Parts: sequence; structure tokens; C-alpha cells
Amino acid sequence: MSALFLLVLAAAPVSPELDPVMKTMEAELKRAMTLTMPAGPDSKQPAEKPYYARAYVTVEDDFYTAANFGALYPPGGGKQLSVETSVRVGSEKFDNTNFAGFDFGSGRGRAPAEEDLDAIRRALWLGFDGNYKSAVEAIARKRAFLQANQVKDLIPDWSPAPIEKVINPLEPAPSLDADAWSARVKKASAACRASSKAQSCTVAFRARHMCQRFVASDGAQHRFCEDKIELKVSASAQATDGMPVGAEWTQLVRSEKELVDEAGLLAKVKETWGLLEQKLAAPAAQEDYVGPVLFTGQAAPVFFLSTLAGPLSFPRESLGQRQQGRLTDRLGKHVSVSQVSAIDDPTRRTWKSPRGEELPLFGFYAVDDDGVTPKPITLVKAGVLQSFFMSRIPTRAFPTTNGHARGSQASTGSLFVSTDKPEALKALKARLVELAKEEDSDFGLLVSVLPQNLNDRPNGSTVQLPNLPLLVHRVYADGREELVRGYAFKPTSQRVLKDIVAMGDDPTLLNTEQFGQSVSSVAPSVLVKLLELTRARDDFGKPPALPRPALSLSSAP
Repeated sequence: MSALFLLVLAAAPVSPELDPVMKTMEAELKRAMTLTMPAGPDSKQPAEKPYYARAYVTVEDDFYTAANFGALYPPGGGKQLSVETSVRVGSEKFDNTNFAGFDFGSGRGRAPAEEDLDAIRRALWLGFDGNYKSAVEAIARKRAFLQANQVKDLIPDWSPAPIEKVINPLEPAPSLDADAWSARVKKASAACRASSKAQSCTVAFRARHMCQRFVASDGAQHRFCEDKIELKVSASAQATDGMPVGAEWTQLVRSEKELVDEAGLLAKVKETWGLLEQKLAAPAAQEDYVGPVLFTGQAAPVFFLSTLAGPLSFPRESLGQRQQGRLTDRLGKHVSVSQVSAIDDPTRRTWKSPRGEELPLFGFYAVDDDGVTPKPITLVKAGVLQSFFMSRIPTRAFPTTNGHARGSQASTGSLFVSTDKPEALKALKARLVELAKEEDSDFGLLVSVLPQNLNDRPNGSTVQLPNLPLLVHRVYADGREELVRGYAFKPTSQRVLKDIVAMGDDPTLLNTEQFGQSVSSVAPSVLVKLLELTRARDDFGKPPALPRPALSLSSAP
């Protein structure tokens, strides 16, 4: 059970030596552990009592500014505080969770209008109360399900873990000049006015400072702060056939000094709308494609997040739910070709690129969302599945956590995919064309940018790569590369990892989000023998009847 309340944060007078917010959380958590509700008159069960509860208090300081063609949008952001609570009743062996037959719901309460200890205490009280009542109802329904259904070998619902206390200093939000950033995105987006084809061209800047506190009834605690800054350029338009076309560039960093400078940003804007114009002029796919696909650049890390990390997340199947053919069922067996190995290491803060750059890993965390210190794990070794992501929710294969609780379930931290047979990109392109000939095609497809919408939960043996590919080229036998638009991936299966033919010597880092959590993925180019892509439909809305109004080459003062 979880409850979420939003409170407007006016100030945060917190001392690292004596944290009054954590003291308040501990006091209300202690009260929550005494919750009880009499069983019904006909019930033979004793009154349910909590055996575990926890709470998070997260403070966020967010600033957002964006402009389109040199015209600013209203700035966004501000400070807010969220309170999230959870209660388990029963025992570690059998409790109210991991049951597909019931919607657990949320706690009750109204969001206070200002931040103080009383407001936090009230939100905690209402959250725990709602959690407990939902938990009592859920465990009753779970027991009723077991009375009506035969289930063999019930797995415990919760596992013990070492009590961790990771208390880092509370850090203030880094200072930044909001007016200066508004002026910078305004000027940068105005550079799009030089494009005669772009219908929208946005430059956006977002800075987020977050501090999280966590307390649990078993004594676990953590407190940490982190920063995330995103700079993004997005350009879009409609082609003459009506197909929506877009191009974008994104930079994710931890500190302002890591961002491109003003000249660099202007260059990225020009590069983005230039790519948009190339895509608008490119031919649209006229027929479906069945053949080899080469993923390069940032598309390679996305490929492995979709085909490996995603299917190895959320490993516990809820009672009453069964998905056939999951990748997690193949422990100790080959799940990919033998040249593939993969580890996940959330303890690493940075990664050194082949060019010697020390780049931040957004998948780093000092402690997971169960309050457990993370461990590096080997997922795949020489093609054989060795492990998968684990929280404190047990599975048949692994009874304990490996420190990968992200949100409410186990998932990715920082994924590193490698090969023991690296090849140069030129060789991969040559093999791509050879494989295409075997499929009676004059060309193979090279995908260098994939969307980063990585929120599809595991669904049996089915794998869905993100659609639509944002940058696709046809590669011909004579070496010619032709930009093409309008392809979309069909769903495929886990066997896609066994259809890998070759991998590159060019590892690329991608910092992104998966299942709403910050993750990192490092992977080289990868050539897959056979994938299916469909061409875009033909029933797009018509493009504007009149050309875009003329724009001056600078934004309004």
C-alpha cells in the first residue's frame, strides 16, 4: 500500500546533526506499528497487525524554462515536498502484497498548504491509516483466493535484509541564474528562425534538486541529495505527405558546468533543425521490412535496456498471475549469443569513455528504495543468464535482495554490456549488407537513435523496442547510406538476443529513465540478424495549406 501527498515547501531549516523531519518520521512510524482493527464478528482470524512499515519524505526544488522560435513560455517549477508511506500486515512469509487479484489503492488525506512538522506528521498519519486499512482488506482477499485455488509452494512475500543507515549531509540546491537561462533558451530557440521548414522548435532547460529521507520499522534509514540538469532541443514539422517528423538533442548532467556553452548550444540547435530538414526531404518507407538491423550510437544502449534490462526487471509474479516464457525463467541457460556479457553496477559514479572522458552515471545510487546498499551483479556471462534484479521481494530463484529496489520493484541501475569479439563499425556495416542479401533485400537498416520511452513492463516472452525509430538509414552494398522515415518496430521475442550476429568496439553511454527511475546503459553497436518493421500508415492529417509565416531572424526584445 502506498500513499502520496504533495505539500508546498516554503523553507527547509534542517540541521544535519539533528534532523527534525526524520525525528517526526520515526515518531509517526512508531505509532503506525500499533495500528489495529478488530476482525469481523464471523472472522476466525485475529486482528491484523503491521509487521513492517516505512515512509519517504522527498523535497524537490525544480526550475524549468523553455522557448519556441525565440518566444518564452511561462517558467515552471518551484519547491514541493512529498510524503509516501507503506504498510505490510501478516508476516514476511505471508502478507497483503504480491497478489494480482486486488487493487491495493492509496491512503487518504488532503494536501496541506504549507510545510511544517505538523503538516508532515498529519500526512504521515493519514497515509499510514489508509495503507493499513487497504492492507487488511487485501490480505483477506488473498486468503480467500487461496481457499478457492490450489497453489503449490508459496513463496515468502518479504525477505530480511541487513539494517543500513546511510545518512548523507543535506545539501542546498545549487544556485543558478534563472533569468540568464531564460535568456539563453530564448536566444537559442530563435536560431531556428533560419529554418524555413520547422513548424516548432523548442529549447528547454530543467534543473532539479532532490533530497530524500527514508525510515523503516526495522531500523533502516537513509538520507541523500542529488541534482539533475537537462538541456533539450526539439524540432518538428509535417512532411509533404502529412507524416509528423521530429529531431531532438538532449544533454543530461549533474552540474551546470558540465553543460555545453552558449556557442555549443547554438550549434546543437542548428544541427537539430538541419537534421529535421533532412528527414523531411527523405523518402518514406513504402513497404514493410524484414531483415538485419544495425543499432549504433545511443540506439545500442536503448536496445539492451529494452531487450535485456527490462525483461529482467519486476521478477516476482504476483499470486494469481502467470506470464509464460519470461526471460527470468531461463536462469543458468543461454539467453543470448555467447559473445554477450552484461553486468549491472549501481555503485559506480562515472564511466570513462574510449576518448578518455569521465562521464557521470545517472544509474548510481548509494542506497536503494528498500534501504539496502546496492551490489554489482553479473546478469549475463558468455550468453548465459546468471542473475536478475532483486529487491526484498523474494523469488523462487533468489530469496534475498541484491540492492536493486527502484520504486516499488526491482530494476536497472547502471547496465554495462560488452563483447569478447568486438568489430569495427565498417565491418559491421559490411556484414549488415551481406545479411540483407540473404533476405533478398538491396539494403540493410542502420538505426542510430531510438526513443527513450522505456516504461513497458515485462510481458511474457514478448519484447517491444521503442517506436518510432528517430534516425534510420538504408545501407546499400556500394556503401551509400540513405536517410529514410516512417518505419516502426513490430513486437519481437526474447530470442532477439540470440539473433545477435556481431557487436562493435564503440561503447556508448546513455543516461535516461526506465520505469520512472534514472538509469545508465553502456553498450557497443550491435547487429541483429532479423527484425520486422512496418511502414507508417498513409492516413496522416494534411500539412498546413499555407506556408509558415515569415519570421525575422531574431527573437522579439
